[in-house]
Amino acid sequence: MAPDLCADSMRRAVPLFQARNPDKPIRAVSCNSWIFNNQLEYAILPPGSNLVLFQREVYLYPTPTWENGGFWFIFQQDRVTPGVTQCKTSLQRAVMDFLAAGNKWRSNGGMFMLIEDLPRFGSQPYRRAWLPAPLQSL
Repeated sequence: MAPDLCADSMRRAVPLFQARNPDKPIRAVSCNSWIFNNQLEYAILPPGSNLVLFQREVYLYPTPTWENGGFWFIFQQDRVTPGVTQCKTSLQRAVMDFLAAGNKWRSNGGMFMLIEDLPRFGSQPYRRAWLPAPLQSL
């Protein structure tokens, strides 16, 4: 999940989808997945982890969540129990520590990136501060 490889994948996907659907303009790349759960950035993973770096490049939005959603992809099992479930990876340990601390897992999130913003991948185009328009005298 190295961010540069994710960007390359999105860039290569655009012409593929355009060729297969010439009558439907492609305006954005979008996905819903456990990897876009913003808890990963704000409460679970270190700032330099690949998932966090990738999340910072795309626009994240909330989606419906369900208990244990995404655990199969993280732990290869649907249910986990802190103190019982074995952790073999740093991701598994980080999620388990989060759960063991009594936190509730939100299983899902969504992302999109406008096609026009793909060239700016790497500059966190959706994280820059929004500056208010200058006040004009009445």
